Amino acid sequence: MAEERDPVYEPSVARQRHLERQQQRRRQHMVLPPSRQCRELRQQLRDLQEFLTSPLVLHRQGAAVQPATLRSTLLMIRQYLWFCWQKRHMFKPRLEAFEDLERYVAYLRWLLGERQLQPVSVLNHMSAAASVHKFLRRYEAFPNRNYEDVAAICFLRQLRRQIQRMVQRFRP
Repeated sequence: MAEERDPVYEPSVARQRHLERQQQRRRQHMVLPPSRQCRELRQQLRDLQEFLTSPLVLHRQGAAVQPATLRSTLLMIRQYLWFCWQKRHMFKPRLEAFEDLERYVAYLRWLLGERQLQPVSVLNHMSAAASVHKFLRRYEAFPNRNYEDVAAICFLRQLRRQIQRMVQRFRP
């Protein structure tokens, strides 16, 4: 007797690996490549990672930062730096690129328009940007004021509230 074949197509293991590699390459395409990361930027990213996992920041947040959250935050930061390098012709991207709020708003528009990201995902990108601003202003800000004295963070919070209202309007 001939075996009956399952009508549902199941790709081979090699095909699945190929598709996974293809998806990974697509994701990496929108990230600043290591060859474009100068020594100072790599050091800044390491310092940022230490800052986000420092006891003081963990105390303020009330919870530990999960490794997956930390990885996605660093990925979103590298995506913005890719945007600065590729679309805005910044030859030496650094974390200080987040201080140019007009460029960052253009990036958010690009995410919503061309990339067609959901507003909820854009909120995650904004949280990553706020983390960078807190890191860059860690010595200047008053620690007990919740960074209210940093104008860029206040601007991002206001923008975040606007996007949250947009998300609530689209929810059924």
